[in-house]
Amino acid sequence: MPTQDTRASELAKLKNKLIELENQLKEEKKMTLKLRDKSESKIQQIIMTDTLITEELQSFKWKKEKHLYNQKYLLEQSLDKLLEINKRENYIKLEIAEFDLLLYDNELLHNTIKELSNEQLQTTMKFDKDIEEKAQHNFDSRIKMEELQRKVINSFNENYKRDAVKIIEIHAVVF
Repeated sequence: MPTQDTRASELAKLKNKLIELENQLKEEKKMTLKLRDKSESKIQQIIMTDTLITEELQSFKWKKEKHLYNQKYLLEQSLDKLLEINKRENYIKLEIAEFDLLLYDNELLHNTIKELSNEQLQTTMKFDKDIEEKAQHNFDSRIKMEELQRKVINSFNENYKRDAVKIIEIHAVVF
């Protein structure tokens, strides 16, 4: 019986090992199920994350397109405004140049007026001097004419007096 006991003990050991292996197998199945559940949960999370990433990527693409469109629109608006500002600047520069030209012409006119005023003043002073000289000349001529007239009158008076004296003498001789 010792062989039977050894067999029975071996059999008991084998049964124990079998039970142990079955328990291990059950544990492994539980672990596999847990891992499978975790894996499915992770796969679901990955699918949801992929879906979210796809949605976010699509949203990002739309936002990017919208921002690019807005940027392009703003750039075009900026360029249009820049062109408008450049036109306005050129117009203002033209106005300033015209104003500078007017100022230059005005200054030339003022200088010309000053020169003409000086010439007129000099001409007026010359005319006044000429008029004064002519007046003086006229006065001197009148004085000379009056002196000449007095001399002529005096000469005529003397001639008349002589003639009168002669006539009186002749008259006196005759009478």
